[in-house]
Amino acid sequence: MKEACGTKKQGGPTRKLTAWWNEEIKEVIQTKKKLFKKWVKSKREEDYLQYRLARRDAKRKTGLSKEASWKKYGEDLSAMCQTSTRNFHKSVKAMRVRDNPFDPTSVVNDPKGQPLYEDDLIRGRWEEYMYFYDLLNPAGILDTGEGFDPSQPDHQESNILESEVRWAVKDSPKDKAAGDDGITTRAVLACGEIGIQWLTLNA
Repeated sequence: MKEACGTKKQGGPTRKLTAWWNEEIKEVIQTKKKLFKKWVKSKREEDYLQYRLARRDAKRKTGLSKEASWKKYGEDLSAMCQTSTRNFHKSVKAMRVRDNPFDPTSVVNDPKGQPLYEDDLIRGRWEEYMYFYDLLNPAGILDTGEGFDPSQPDHQESNILESEVRWAVKDSPKDKAAGDDGITTRAVLACGEIGIQWLTLNA
């Protein structure tokens, strides 16, 4: 049979490890599993206490590692936006994780374009946005004339009207998940007319 049919090597592509996984996390997870198996066999209270401590330690270190990983990813993404827009858009498009989706609302830049990580600074920056106006109309884009302005002869008329965008937003499902840009229908509606204008300019 082997001579007639030959052989075939089976196997898929190697799965890439997540950025937060390292030797320290691997060790604490293995320790937690060993202590869990030990407690299941013995049913002793002291073994259960050891397992609880190991589980708590594993959860804490995993959380810190994930947080550091997302922080580094945000810094790399911010730098990539300025150096390689092609890779930036590819990275943003691939930013879809089934069990732990990326939350773009937690990543806010300061006026200089640098990401903020402290809760107080993020809260203060959101207050500066003044109902998303500063966010949707950053300095140096609309104010410098780079946005669509029908009064300027150098600009071509937009192919999409505000009324069309307004109708599309109104007709869109309110609870639909966000796309690659992380913007939901509810977020656009919360911005009011400013959100409609921004969508029209960037359509």
